[in-house]
Amino acid sequence: MKNRLKNLVKNNPIDWILLRKLVLFFLVVAVITFIVNIVVRYNSVGYLQRVYSGFEPKSEFDEFLYIFRNNALTVPLVVLIVALIPIPYLWMYAIVMNGIIFGTAFAIPFTNAKVTLFEMFTELICHSIIELFAFFILFTVAFKLNKAVCQKLYKHGKNSVKKAIGNYLKLYFIYVLPLLFIAALLETYVSERFADIFR
Repeated sequence: MKNRLKNLVKNNPIDWILLRKLVLFFLVVAVITFIVNIVVRYNSVGYLQRVYSGFEPKSEFDEFLYIFRNNALTVPLVVLIVALIPIPYLWMYAIVMNGIIFGTAFAIPFTNAKVTLFEMFTELICHSIIELFAFFILFTVAFKLNKAVCQKLYKHGKNSVKKAIGNYLKLYFIYVLPLLFIAALLETYVSERFADIFR
C-alpha cells in the first residue's frame, strides 16, 4: 500500500517551477491590494463580510461542510470550467480573487483598531498555508489545461485536451482534495482556538 502511494505521487509530480511563478503573481496581487487598502483606508472588514455573507452555521460541523464544499468542490469545478474556455489566462481570475482577499484581510489591522496584525496572523496561519498550497497545485494543472485548449483551437497544438483534463482530475484527487479536507478541519476546529491562546 505504501509503495503504491509512493508510485502514485511519483507518477503524478507537481510542477514546482510553474507553482512558484503562480505564487509570485499571487503575492504581487496581495501586496498591491494591501497597499491600496491602507492608502484609501478601505473598509476591509465590510468587504470580507460581503464576500462571506449569506451563511450562518448552526454548528461547527455545518461550518466545516460549508468550507469544504466551497473550497474542495465548488472552486475546483469553477476553475476547471473556466480553464476549458479558450481564452488564455482567463482562469487566473481565481488567483487574482485569492490575492485580493488575502491582501484585504492583512490590511484589516491597519484600518481597524480592534484587530492586531498578530491576531490576524495567528487566526490564518493554521489552515491558510495548506489551503493555498492545495489551490496552487490546482492552478498549475489549470494553467496546462487552458494552454492545451488554446493550442488546440488556435495553433493546432499536439497537447491533448483529454489528457490535460485527466491530469487535472488525477492531481485533484491525489493532492488537492485531501489537503483541502485537512485545511477545512483546521479552519473549523483549530484556527480560532489557536488564535484565542494569544488573545
